Amino acid sequence: MLSSGPAPYDGEETRQDRQLRGRRANFSRPNFSASAVSKAGVVRFTEVLADELKGANIQINAVAPGVIKTRMIAEILEAGTEKAGSDYDEVQSRMKKGFDSPEAVADLIGFLASAGSDWLTGREISAVWDPWREWKDSAPVVIDRDMYTLRRIDGRRYMMSKE
Repeated sequence: MLSSGPAPYDGEETRQDRQLRGRRANFSRPNFSASAVSKAGVVRFTEVLADELKGANIQINAVAPGVIKTRMIAEILEAGTEKAGSDYDEVQSRMKKGFDSPEAVADLIGFLASAGSDWLTGREISAVWDPWREWKDSAPVVIDRDMYTLRRIDGRRYMMSKE
């Protein structure tokens, strides 16, 4: 967890916390179960903590950085297709077309640490795919309570949360 404020919190100023997690929290990852489960857990923890901190003037969000060239990329290549499964093929493809930008992650974290994001909490924001750059100038008029969260939506079993 990254924090832009000291603990304990005195309630006088807005405080933003960010948690980094990989984009694969939302997909099955054979042979990467611990990684996938921990990433999904960070997203849900972010949502729950944001609810617990309502009224305390603290915003907490998870950052999905995209596919950044890290040590794990080298480990996937070393493991090969048999152990890494489809992740191996994706890394091979990324080696050709390029990885996502760490600078985009830094920019998103900067935005989340700014007063311009005081309205945003309990969300998982992708540095690569989500329109957070458009939010820099002003908050969206309406952001659906289930957008940028971890939800099951299938038209039959989806239950609206009570507010």
